[in-house]
Amino acid sequence: MKNRLIILMTAITIFGASSAFASVAKNIVMGNGDPVGLIDRGSFYYDSNNNIFYNPSYANEYKNWATVEVSRFGIVGTTAEGGFVNAFGSWILGFYMNRSGATRGSYTNAVSHRPFDLIIASDMGTKWGLGITFGGYKTGSTTSEKDLTLRAGAQFGELEPYISVKVIGSDKTLAGETKTTGYGGGVKYKWGEWTPYLAYNKLSSPTGNINYGWGMGIGRNTKVGEAHLTYAIALWEDLGPKRWIIPVDMALEGSLTAWLKARAGFTYNLIDITKEVTTGADTTSARVGATINVSKVDFDWVIGHTGSNATSVGAVPTTGTDVTTGKSFDLASGFFTAASLTYHW
Repeated sequence: MKNRLIILMTAITIFGASSAFASVAKNIVMGNGDPVGLIDRGSFYYDSNNNIFYNPSYANEYKNWATVEVSRFGIVGTTAEGGFVNAFGSWILGFYMNRSGATRGSYTNAVSHRPFDLIIASDMGTKWGLGITFGGYKTGSTTSEKDLTLRAGAQFGELEPYISVKVIGSDKTLAGETKTTGYGGGVKYKWGEWTPYLAYNKLSSPTGNINYGWGMGIGRNTKVGEAHLTYAIALWEDLGPKRWIIPVDMALEGSLTAWLKARAGFTYNLIDITKEVTTGADTTSARVGATINVSKVDFDWVIGHTGSNATSVGAVPTTGTDVTTGKSFDLASGFFTAASLTYHW
């Protein structure tokens, strides 16, 4: 009996240690507290290794892992992506391939960009990180697309600022060249269980603003009994259509067994107004997913079903071909909307 208890507690400890690793599948369920889409991966109000894609300094906390993701909830329908973050002494190197939504801009062939992220980070008294995102497409000397974004982030005690600049955003055709320009930044502050945050981003082209807005909010991560509860409330303005949003995000995780954890996420727009008119239909959504953990391996998935006109939520701020809020959760209509396998060491 004593040996069984030791084995059980060891498994729970290992599982708990890996819970901060958040795949795309987990982020879709948890939500990200960003209805405007200022960040294309990760979350403002809870810790996740996907946060390295907007603040590369977080690679200091989330190192030594590799993942493979498959999803039908991405920018171009069926998507596959993967990569790793590895520590080499005091230096940390990350390389991630084909991240959905990595190159955002006024592009004709974004589906063919084949983007990659390169991240370098270190802790030299101050934790810092640099990130490069590049993708492109070429069909000849007169037709090409190139996208290059540089990112930087740091951690000064509990203060965690980040910035990003789109250095190249070019779409060349026989008719001429269209350029996408952009920059953004933000800051988070760790205040015990609470995380206040502020963010701004402007991404625009001659055809109009692609992503232009700001927001501020506060989130909390706490333990309730044997479960973990995260929630946040924020104020956002989409400066393009002059849209004001007050979103309320909530997610709950709990262990069903020592190796199986279930989670559910809920997003509700308390206020959603565009030029004094309530925006569209009800956008409230709820998502369900789970993680199977064995030793240092996590298998995450989102429960969903095949459909059309999917509403984007969570980590991927674009439409896709599967939905996560339907009522048909069976093998016939598709049981996996997104899934991933992650190993950490």
